[in-house]
Amino acid sequence: MVISLVHPHTCGFAKAAIWHFTKDVTEKIKRNDNETPYQHRVRSVQIIHERFGLTFTNKKFSVDFKTLQRKLPDLRKKFTTWNLRKKKEREQYLEAFLADNWKALSVEQKAEHSLMDRRGCFHRYSVYQSFFPVQSKKFQGCLEENPRIRRKKLRGQGGEITVATPQSIDSVKAELRGKILLGEYSVGQQIAPRKYEKMVLNDNGEIVKTEFVVEGRKQPLIEIRERTLKNQEKFMRHRADDEYGIMTHESVTTLLKAIDEYNEGESLKSMQNRLKDIERTRHIRIRHDLSTIANHGHLVFMVSSLYDPAVHYTNAEYQNLTGCKKVDVQTKVETPEVYIVARSGSSDVEQLTYIDTRLECLEDLSVKLQTNAGNVVNDIMRFFHGDSPARQLESGQQKGGNFYCSGCGAKAQQAYDLDICFSCHYLSLTERQQLVLLDPWEEKILWQKFPSHSKI
Repeated sequence: MVISLVHPHTCGFAKAAIWHFTKDVTEKIKRNDNETPYQHRVRSVQIIHERFGLTFTNKKFSVDFKTLQRKLPDLRKKFTTWNLRKKKEREQYLEAFLADNWKALSVEQKAEHSLMDRRGCFHRYSVYQSFFPVQSKKFQGCLEENPRIRRKKLRGQGGEITVATPQSIDSVKAELRGKILLGEYSVGQQIAPRKYEKMVLNDNGEIVKTEFVVEGRKQPLIEIRERTLKNQEKFMRHRADDEYGIMTHESVTTLLKAIDEYNEGESLKSMQNRLKDIERTRHIRIRHDLSTIANHGHLVFMVSSLYDPAVHYTNAEYQNLTGCKKVDVQTKVETPEVYIVARSGSSDVEQLTYIDTRLECLEDLSVKLQTNAGNVVNDIMRFFHGDSPARQLESGQQKGGNFYCSGCGAKAQQAYDLDICFSCHYLSLTERQQLVLLDPWEEKILWQKFPSHSKI
């Protein structure tokens, strides 16, 4: 017999009991220190299986451990992704199939129930069975008696084609406000207010120039760091401080060679400390782009962590630890977060408006974060990704002209010659600063010659 925990024929009491057992085990059964995540999951499913067997002693409800372990994620997904607009139906479903209601049934009534042949559920609980988010023709009559509210459909010419009516703007706004209040969405902080002018018609039909203020939105970088660390922690290597101290010279050498960080002749203590620093350092990458939306320029900054095999597990290592297949660790780690969204033109003056608020976040990088295991994580921001105008703004390179490339610095006519581009000297940020701050002839600090009101 094929067993499915989400099939319309599956007993409602069995579904609700397994869901309640799963919630209870998830909250109370914690992972031991010497237990891998996969071992913890197996132990949790074993406890759920034991409780299910004690509750449903009839052989009609028998299910082996392997089958339950394989089918449980589908049932968990149905309950966790239950439509929020049908929250009341979910509550009624779980209330109807409570364990107390099962215990209150007589022996004859319990005999009508089985795991996959839900005759008893069909006769007495058909209305509640129709609430479960799996469509079935068996409950069409129940749906007609207790119709679900659905959106109106628009019919095309002839009536053969129908499309859902779009939600009204007011309903979308109300739904969005509710999600913001619940903390599902974050609108961040208001930053860098700017004044704009627009032409409007007054009541007399005259053109009047008015001013309005537009502010950008920013999610503080420290909040993004905390959120990404929480999401990435299961993909990160966790070693306690004591583990580094007891590592042998051979084991440390092997680990450093694997990440191409081995230096010949280095002492064991130095290698242990350097390995510890490398495995607890995340590199943050920032990118920004300017696009025109609704005839207005908008600037967006994105932040993401860089995948590092010294810090994060490889796909094979994560699969061996957890048993989860087809998990791309790099994709999970490098998922970007929205940092700043603001209205801005393409000029450098307007884009530089957001430098001050970015500097505030850069100063917060000195605040160290900790994992649940107590390991201190050091975040460093040294990488940038974007198109040519964005790179030129970030590096201080001129836009256009004969030397527009922010990377190699080759002349415009030679920018497509790979030999010349690869042989050019790349200017670091420090060298770029010296071009502005130092006088090349007198080797003095150039900004000291500027008037006090124009100093950097």
